[in-house]
Amino acid sequence: MRVLVERAGRLAGEHEAIARLAADAQWLSGFRWGITDELDVCVNVDIAVGDRTYEVRLIYPDLFPDTPAIVQPRGKERLSSHQYGYGGALCLEWGPDNWTPDVTGAMLLESAYKLLSMESEASSEQSEVLSRHRLTEGQRLRQRSCRLVLTEEFMATLAALGAQGTVELATRTLFAEGSAVAIASPAKTQENQSTLVSCFEMVDLNSWPRPGLAIVDERLTEIPTVLEFADLKSLLATLDLWPWSEEEEQSARLLVLSAPGEKPRVFAIGQSGLSEYEAIEFPQSGVPRAPASHIGLSEKSVAIVGLGSVGSKVAVSLARAGVGRFVLVDEDILAPHNLVRHAADWREVGLHKATAASKAIKLISPLANVYISRLRLAGQENAHLTSTVLEKIGACDLVVDATASPNVLALLSAVCSRRQTSLVWGELFAGGYGGMMARSRPGYEADGLMIRNGINQYFEQLPPPPEVVASSYDAVADNRVLIASDADVSQLAAAMGQFSLDTLGDASATAYPYSAYLMGFRAGWIFTAPFHTIPLEVAVAKPEDKAQPSLDANDPRIKEIMRGIAEDINADDKPSV
Repeated sequence: MRVLVERAGRLAGEHEAIARLAADAQWLSGFRWGITDELDVCVNVDIAVGDRTYEVRLIYPDLFPDTPAIVQPRGKERLSSHQYGYGGALCLEWGPDNWTPDVTGAMLLESAYKLLSMESEASSEQSEVLSRHRLTEGQRLRQRSCRLVLTEEFMATLAALGAQGTVELATRTLFAEGSAVAIASPAKTQENQSTLVSCFEMVDLNSWPRPGLAIVDERLTEIPTVLEFADLKSLLATLDLWPWSEEEEQSARLLVLSAPGEKPRVFAIGQSGLSEYEAIEFPQSGVPRAPASHIGLSEKSVAIVGLGSVGSKVAVSLARAGVGRFVLVDEDILAPHNLVRHAADWREVGLHKATAASKAIKLISPLANVYISRLRLAGQENAHLTSTVLEKIGACDLVVDATASPNVLALLSAVCSRRQTSLVWGELFAGGYGGMMARSRPGYEADGLMIRNGINQYFEQLPPPPEVVASSYDAVADNRVLIASDADVSQLAAAMGQFSLDTLGDASATAYPYSAYLMGFRAGWIFTAPFHTIPLEVAVAKPEDKAQPSLDANDPRIKEIMRGIAEDINADDKPSV
């Protein structure tokens, strides 16, 4: 009804145009204005084509003429093959894709008459009226609720069968919004443990598992479009390809049929009979979607300590970039109030944050190798376990400290210095008005502690910040709670993610010539505008490598140590090394 108030002059013109059309066109009659159940202004008309009269309704939505008017049957009928379902709108010459405000309702009625006339003639000649529409894959699949995703792994499996062959499949079907989407991989064997489906099983994805079988045969080129179970079984039995006994065929399973090089046909078989799945191809799946600098990241390992708001987002970003191995360390539990900034969601509330981050990584990169530790670094813990976890951290190509804890940074800096591993760290300024990130690379920068001390010396020369710098993103100043938003955290995490990728790459081609950067997310304090970045040339010298004394085999103390080791190795109850 709002269109009547907002566009009264336009509706008056519409009335005049339709009245003129009704007076001139013998095929249009029954012209009467009204209102729909949804309170939209409409015109009820009858369109005569040959011996048939079509009762249609022209509807003016509230946003007309900025959005199209609609022509549809007055009842739940199917008037045309160019119609959006029973009782739905006719697909005419003008629609949402090419609509302009100068198109009138009278023009739409004429278009409807043309469509119905052409279809009537085509029906008598057993031909088809061509459509102007070219549906996207997404539009077409709205009507196909059961789908199988043709992954690169799956297509490679079919290609490996050559002209003829079979392979046992493991499948998982995910259900969402009325759709069933299946993925398939070769069934897991001792030699083949890391399939896509097996990784989804480890993530504990809410899905339905069932066995399957793929058959490739050059005779499977012409499978009828509509099949009953008995027809499919008879067809394959004739070709001597039916794979199951009568007892086996009663259990739910997926059957994939393909001729070499052709798109597979996918059938779900079970006690309820037969249904066909739509095989979804993604033509660009093999096209590189990441920068050339990301090549080789699958072989890189990154340790992330602190999987809170920043760390969880950095982990997800590195997984999307292709990093193949992770060590995740955090003892904290994901709480409901963490969801305002964390990368996880309600499905992980109550789990350890490291576990939540691991699940997020696996859902992006199922084949990634992830080690989880719920240890509290620099806390009261089992010394043996702490040593074990620190060795795993030090063995990585990069360590990311997202704890904003000075004690943790000191510990990680020592480990990275000993193991010659790069270290990246960062923290958000309380209230989210800015953040800081820094790094230490062996052979290029001083160790982490020296860089941190240089940053602290720089801060001491600055005027006091309007809001305190704190390890927590929620701080209190002057009885006000200073809260950082998810957008603030995401900006820092995105910068640290890119900083980390640069650190994993070629050091001689770095895009970050400085060891540390201060980043402003809004104007204030030392930042003159949003996104103001201040690089820091940290005024610390790289320490000279201290010469370590070489092993003196003649030192009696060393001899005693070596003798004890030898006795332990040669003891009957000790494994040989």
